[in-house]
Amino acid sequence: MRSPVDHAAVLRRYPNVCVIGAGVIGASWTALFLAHGLNVVVNDPQPNIETTLKGALLKIAPTLRELGLPHESLDRSLRFEPDLERAVAGADLVQENGPERPEWKQQLWARIENAVPKHALLLSSTQSPTRSRSTKLSARCRAY
Repeated sequence: MRSPVDHAAVLRRYPNVCVIGAGVIGASWTALFLAHGLNVVVNDPQPNIETTLKGALLKIAPTLRELGLPHESLDRSLRFEPDLERAVAGADLVQENGPERPEWKQQLWARIENAVPKHALLLSSTQSPTRSRSTKLSARCRAY
């Protein structure tokens, strides 16, 4: 039998999150991280990403409310950083949600690994059936 997980302790280990790519999936991760009280830095090259993401957070808020999670003033712990290396520099957790282009992801992860703290948890949302088919991700990275 597994022992119960102390969710608050887990969240305390990863207070600073960097979300790379704030499309539909990235916006959802951003909302979830913010609802759990984490500090989130978003890195995304889309024009008007701040306005777009803040609009997405307003649309996601009713779902968070239904789940019993905080849903108001989510953007209080949100900031935007267009420079990837600066965005990940203080991250305890990196959640990547970029396009499914293997060469692009390989280059992205190489840049992330050069700038992210060694203790950081590296995660990737991918649509590919297997991690190895899409790209060689870092040994430190987990694809979900």
